[in-house]
Amino acid sequence: MLQVKVAYKNFFNSSSFIEYRSKRDNYQTYNSNNQKGSIKIENNKILPKIGFIKIKCHREIKGNIKSVKVSKNPSGR
Repeated sequence: MLQVKVAYKNFFNSSSFIEYRSKRDNYQTYNSNNQKGSIKIENNKILPKIGFIKIKCHREIKGNIKSVKVSKNPSGR
């Protein structure tokens, strides 16, 4: 119980609060919905509306693909 009291005391008596950094600060993302079969997977590449992009498919995809989110980190991967 002592640790909880110390944590509350430190939190409310502190002049600065915790600042969380956004996970998306350094990433570029592209979202697309599947309309008329515009998204499909061929040879470990996905074809959204912007062209072929290499993917890592960890599981077999069963059913229909409804939407895709493609992200790019600062190193270009």
